[in-house]
Amino acid sequence: MALQATLKQKGVMKRRKRLSGGGRVVSCPELEHELFDWIICKRSKSLRVSRRAIREKAKILHPIIYPDGTAHFKASVGWLDNFMKRHGLSLRRRTTLAKKDPIQMESKIISFIMYVSTLVGLRKLLPSQLIAMDETSL
Repeated sequence: MALQATLKQKGVMKRRKRLSGGGRVVSCPELEHELFDWIICKRSKSLRVSRRAIREKAKILHPIIYPDGTAHFKASVGWLDNFMKRHGLSLRRRTTLAKKDPIQMESKIISFIMYVSTLVGLRKLLPSQLIAMDETSL
């Protein structure tokens, strides 16, 4: 017994995983289905879906889907965490576009070339003194 406790402390022994289908049954499956569809629809339109918006939408949908009102539904933070885990959802920040089409960048490229040409003329630089770099050094 002492050996098992020592191994468990060191992380050698793994905890048993729950069998699929085990655990508590989802109390509002229709609500979760409608909410998931709403989230996917918003994301397909490139609209932002925040955690607060998901909770508010769940609070609005619950009385519509379950009009008898037998269960008091709070849409708590814990419920939201578990809902997102069940449906494989996560919130991420939108990143900037890494590369743009040359057509979109044409005016910037022209203004940069003009800027460099002006600097070369003002400082009287030789072509051998110029270096073109297209990658960031580490």
